Amino acid sequence: MKIAEKIMLCRKKQGWSQEELAEKLNVSRQSVSKWESGVSTPELDKIVLLSQLFGITTDELLKEENISICDFSDANNQEKYISISLNQATEFLSLTKYQSSKVAFAVTLFILSPLCLILFCLFSEFMFNGSYDQLACALGLVILFLFVTAGVVTMILASHPLAKYEFIEKEKISLDTEAKNLVDSEYKERSYMFAKNIALGVALCILGVIPLIVFACFEMESLIVVGLALLFIIVSLGVFLLIKTGIIKEGYQKLLQIEDYDINKKQARNIFSSIYWPIIVAIYLGYSFLTNRWDISWIIWPVAAVLSGVVDGIQKAVSLRKD
Repeated sequence: MKIAEKIMLCRKKQGWSQEELAEKLNVSRQSVSKWESGVSTPELDKIVLLSQLFGITTDELLKEENISICDFSDANNQEKYISISLNQATEFLSLTKYQSSKVAFAVTLFILSPLCLILFCLFSEFMFNGSYDQLACALGLVILFLFVTAGVVTMILASHPLAKYEFIEKEKISLDTEAKNLVDSEYKERSYMFAKNIALGVALCILGVIPLIVFACFEMESLIVVGLALLFIIVSLGVFLLIKTGIIKEGYQKLLQIEDYDINKKQARNIFSSIYWPIIVAIYLGYSFLTNRWDISWIIWPVAAVLSGVVDGIQKAVSLRKD
């Protein structure tokens, strides 16, 4: 472990910002930043002062031994940092992208699951005057359950590869210099793409109802069916974008410990993430089966996607008030 990583880890363990450490050492914040990024090395007198501030020996600070400096205990805080290497960070992001596609696809299956039921029933009514309503409903329900089952299985399997990195959401972590530079650079490069995809996803969820409104003006059942099908498909695409982009973005935030995943908010955020979407799935399926209004229950998904941001905002406000 290099001295740059040790300085950064020890500073974070003490809960100091770069500005605060710079003030204690009577240097500029830029100097501390250069030390932690490996651009420059502290002078000998600063190394001595650093070791005193951190409560470690100069040998422990200078020697490039593979020691876990994260295990140095703080007298008032026994929490520890877990170091994340470049390979671990790269693998975590790769698995997060894989999971994002799977989870988004699973939710798409949930949204599209009642489509065949609605279409079969309307087709039976329109073409056969309701003579095959029971058969149409039976086939539609079979397909619905197949879609829901496939979605649930996909969600369960998608979470398995990332199980070994669960500690990233729960524990205090620290990226080594190479990993931090890479993750931070990629996050900044992709920030505009994240915003664009989220905006597009919201737009699709809002505009998805337009085909149904337009076709309904012609007062033809066949066109209304087409409009309804388009509505489900467009909304599912919008929700797919929202969930996929959101999960990938959160992957970067988890590693960088920023936004909703900074050290002080991790526990609350982890609880929220683990229960929010399962509750939405339960509400969607429960409401749809009890009311049999699959034609309107799809609205739960775009609303849930927007509400997740609202809930995040409330959590931030509460955290700031506590602080």
